[in-house]
Amino acid sequence: MRVRRPGIEIISLDAPGDGSNDTWWGSGRVFVKPSTPEHPHLALNELVAARLATVLGLPVPMGDVGHYDGDRAAWVSAQIALQGQDVAPPDPASLATIFPVLTAGIVVFDVWLHNVDRHEENLLYHPSLGLWLIDHDQCLAGSQEDIATTLSGSRDHSTPSYAFVSDQVIQAHAGEWIERIQRHTDAAVSRTVQDARDRRLLTADQGAAVLTFLSYRRRNLGALVQRSMGWPSPVPQTNDSDAQEGETLWP
Repeated sequence: MRVRRPGIEIISLDAPGDGSNDTWWGSGRVFVKPSTPEHPHLALNELVAARLATVLGLPVPMGDVGHYDGDRAAWVSAQIALQGQDVAPPDPASLATIFPVLTAGIVVFDVWLHNVDRHEENLLYHPSLGLWLIDHDQCLAGSQEDIATTLSGSRDHSTPSYAFVSDQVIQAHAGEWIERIQRHTDAAVSRTVQDARDRRLLTADQGAAVLTFLSYRRRNLGALVQRSMGWPSPVPQTNDSDAQEGETLWP
């Protein structure tokens, strides 16, 4: 039986490339999400989320911004598939038991980026493939065209999770992820926003609004996570390891 692992499926090798090793120019199969008039910042939101998730060690499919049909921006990513078929949405309650640390990381990450669209269909899981986060086009300003005004008005908004409920998330693990974001993402945010500007995905003023938004929510992340999850007490933060012994994020 033919099994395709996560990544880009190679369709054809079209021409030999340069180099001392065997290299080729080829064609592959990728997943393409185009920006539209209704979702003008889709590629921007996906780029920011993918870059920052990768820095934090959260599993997202490999992706980048592409252009087609003139200068139309799109998010282009590898597929997560098994035996040539997309995997079914998982049961979040089971995921929270299998991946308690990663579950907390997903929740905290979504609150930081104000991702209002995390539900089971935006999580992919199979025992042979691991757990993957997809579809981040509704983070930051979402589909609103006015980035600066939207972000300014939503910086204190809570971000309820539609995948995980409060008693499925261990607060101590959430605290570890909060500390990781607060300590290790400053340079990554600046470079990602600059990359988006270089790609003409946003203007200088819009980039400044994104930086201000993410910086503010990072500083106040403990309170935002507490409100988003409906916890009665503040989220504890710790210097302990951010991975539970014995937990494997990928098979």
